[in-house]
Amino acid sequence: MDKLFELVSDRPIRQKDVKKTKCPYCGSKSIQSFGTMGTLVGGDPDPNHYWNDCQCKKCHKRFIKEYKRDNVWYTGGVHLGYAKNKDGKLEPIDDKLAEQETGKLLRGVPSCFERYIYSCGKCGTKHSVHQEYREMDGVTKLKPVQGTNYIIIKGGVEPQQRCFYVCKECGEEIEYEKERWHG
Repeated sequence: MDKLFELVSDRPIRQKDVKKTKCPYCGSKSIQSFGTMGTLVGGDPDPNHYWNDCQCKKCHKRFIKEYKRDNVWYTGGVHLGYAKNKDGKLEPIDDKLAEQETGKLLRGVPSCFERYIYSCGKCGTKHSVHQEYREMDGVTKLKPVQGTNYIIIKGGVEPQQRCFYVCKECGEEIEYEKERWHG
């Protein structure tokens, strides 16, 4: 078992057809898409990370469906703008609510470098496990970063930081050498 899963309760969703979307709140397949964005990295198989801004037509909740290759995950973030209410009318999304939900995993496990908020498998608290980087001493916290921080020494790659996943509720933590789950 991957070390990350010793702490977090979230589990991967493997899907051959990543275009199929299911509401992470109610399970409905009746989804409206507001558009898809993706990274622009070349390669075969496609190594890109995609974000699909969605709203469920049944429960009317917004979410982001993300995928990379055959790995799918859902987050509570929304692209700021408008959403349809229960009556089908567009109304502005509350910016503060959207900001609070961004990065919270609803289902699945990400396989990209962005920072996500996981649920703790030790204490059971939803959205309490955060990724943090520390100096090589393992104690001094670093400012949040996107991606990795390495230098190349004599043809090898040396990390310049250490990655930890920490539950803000119960204090459990793990050091995770890979920085992110690769799938």
